[in-house]
Amino acid sequence: MREFESKDGQMLIGGKSAVEIADEFGTPVYVTDEKRLRENYRAIYGAFSRFMDTKVHYACKANTNLAILRVLEQEGSGIDAVSIGEVKTCLKAGFSPDRIMYTGVNVSDAELKEVSDLGVMINIDSRSEMERLAAIAPGHPVSFRITPGVGSGHGAKVITGNKGAKFGIPLDEVIDTYARAKDLGFDIRGIHAHIGSGGQSVEPFMDMMEVLVDLVNQISGLGISLDFIDMGGG
Repeated sequence: MREFESKDGQMLIGGKSAVEIADEFGTPVYVTDEKRLRENYRAIYGAFSRFMDTKVHYACKANTNLAILRVLEQEGSGIDAVSIGEVKTCLKAGFSPDRIMYTGVNVSDAELKEVSDLGVMINIDSRSEMERLAAIAPGHPVSFRITPGVGSGHGAKVITGNKGAKFGIPLDEVIDTYARAKDLGFDIRGIHAHIGSGGQSVEPFMDMMEVLVDLVNQISGLGISLDFIDMGGG
């Protein structure tokens, strides 16, 4: 069934009359089709899990409606959160802390402490953040966002992985950063990159993955075994 169709002169949304929805809830009203939401999640998960051990983390900045979050929790999704507010909302929706990854930018010490106290893994964005977190939460589980030198997106302002981007650890500092993290005693879990939003080509993701796999091999030479490669969204 299509999500939107017409029957007897009425628009149906997921098989339900738009008029009846408006009568029940009033207008304006925002409608999400649970069936389509589940289908979308399963399509993404299925596309990758056929070939490798896969976890899908929903970027909850897109929509933190509790009903949507609860559906995704039931489907087995993880969460990518960018603020303490998002973390708390996802916990309220039923996600356990180990299914949430926090990726903040220019994060305060207070927020680092609050997130770490909740037991949520922190995806570190800069070396200075790493040093501050080491003092706040020694041994905390972490990943690192790196700048892969590859960018893609529907416009210049949403390309986030190119050389010189303000997000992540610069490529030439990555190995030293992981070595320092090991010395600081962190529980190092993974590596992450996000090249941009709205890109329509798969080639930049392939280029990014080549960079990440090469880095993983170099990091393993430090005696660090990573649990995951996070290829970001887009």
